[in-house]
Amino acid sequence: PKRDWSSDVCSSDLGGVVNINSRAPGNTLSGRIELNAGSLNKLGAQAALDVPLSSDTAMRLALVGSNGGNGSIYNLNSGKKVGDDAFSAGRFRLRTKLGSVTADLMAQYIDDNSNLSQTFIADPRTPLPIYYNSVDVATTYQGYARTRLLIDPTQSKKDSVVGLTLSGEISSAVSWKSITGVLNQTARSNVDVSSMQQTWLLRLNQTAKQVSQEFQLAIAQERTDWVMGAYYYGQKATENRVADVDAALNGVVVKNFQNTNDRTDANAYALFADVNHRLSNQMRLSGGLRLNREIKDASVGGSGVIDPAKPVTNQSAFNDVSGRRSEEHTSELQSRFG
Repeated sequence: PKRDWSSDVCSSDLGGVVNINSRAPGNTLSGRIELNAGSLNKLGAQAALDVPLSSDTAMRLALVGSNGGNGSIYNLNSGKKVGDDAFSAGRFRLRTKLGSVTADLMAQYIDDNSNLSQTFIADPRTPLPIYYNSVDVATTYQGYARTRLLIDPTQSKKDSVVGLTLSGEISSAVSWKSITGVLNQTARSNVDVSSMQQTWLLRLNQTAKQVSQEFQLAIAQERTDWVMGAYYYGQKATENRVADVDAALNGVVVKNFQNTNDRTDANAYALFADVNHRLSNQMRLSGGLRLNREIKDASVGGSGVIDPAKPVTNQSAFNDVSGRRSEEHTSELQSRFG
């Protein structure tokens, strides 16, 4: 179930917005609870409740979570199983009508504490990855062995998303839609590894904030449908990476470190138009045009013995024009059996 709780940055909407794939509230009072259990003492639960508040208003609340189990990797140093898949999430959706306007409010929160990915990383000194397993041996084609987890790896990722869709009709042939999305994400991870007389201490902190706004105007004619609109997307992201490497060379411990800070700001703007023309019941022509402008501002800086990074700032802006054309033809085959 966790895969279904992801937050997308683009969707089927023409502009592309922060989007939550969520089931709409039901028109009748209903609910469901699902419990599941698996190997390694893994337990999980899901629950959903649909509540109609009036003839035009309904809400849906859904919760899901898992204890992650005991994990499948045995850490010899701590004597504990690691590599679990623990997470919890909640989602709320409210749909209502405000006069002639339909409003759809969605909110989602995910707390992901899985450390399964932290038990498998690529060793930077070899072309092949190193696995940590129950016998504490990881052999590559060069014969390197005995890779240890020094601590129980930890990882925490929190996502919060809010989306609001407003739609209405200007006339029987003209309708509009406004789509707003906001996403906030933080992620932290720690993993300490001992391999080939070296100790790797890795720390990673990431943040990301995204906001998007899209407006669509749809015109439906007898044979031709038009969709025109504008779109904005903004993002601010940061990353702090700390790596300490203690290597034993000829009996002497050599300490190396790196501390880098990355920042990325991005803003994108777009105007788009899409047309769909029905030549007949079997043939349809469609095309589209999109004008994009994107501005990026990125900086990288840090200090350390491992590839010391000097502060670097990069600013870029570009315009892009893209179009599409397609032709669809369908045929119907009828048969009669007497």
